[in-house]
Amino acid sequence: MKARAHPSDKELEMYASERLSPEQVSTVEPHLAVCSECAGKLPELVGFALQLQTIRGSPPVADEERRREHRFRTDEPARMRLLSPFRTDTFEVRVVNLSRSGLRVSVPCWLQSEIVVQVFCKDALILGEVRNCVPSGAKYQAGIQIQAVVYKSRKSAAEGD
Repeated sequence: MKARAHPSDKELEMYASERLSPEQVSTVEPHLAVCSECAGKLPELVGFALQLQTIRGSPPVADEERRREHRFRTDEPARMRLLSPFRTDTFEVRVVNLSRSGLRVSVPCWLQSEIVVQVFCKDALILGEVRNCVPSGAKYQAGIQIQAVVYKSRKSAAEGD
């Protein structure tokens, strides 16, 4: 039997955010069990949500809907940039809650589903796709599926970048 090659970083990212098919999971998980190099990459890929959980000590959000992942409450200021040919607005938002593969953000205006956005948080840049947007008082809440997370280096964060 031929040994499985290392999963790509994209496959590992998709595994960490639970976006692989059952067939793909059945090939990635056995590899992770025996490959410390690939298993060592997972904490970075899921680190953002887990770091916030540890820092905040927040309990999971009790959603009425059934979710595969726990959501963790937060109330962090952030900036959001829309990456659309028709709108390239940037505005101040608040991260309401997050999970390993998504976040909910309070936004000042309605956002169409499937718009790609960048969310600039204190320690990270999150690239994601708007999955839904619903009214919430005078504002809206947008559900964003995380596609990638880039962390600021500790040196950049210390310098105030």
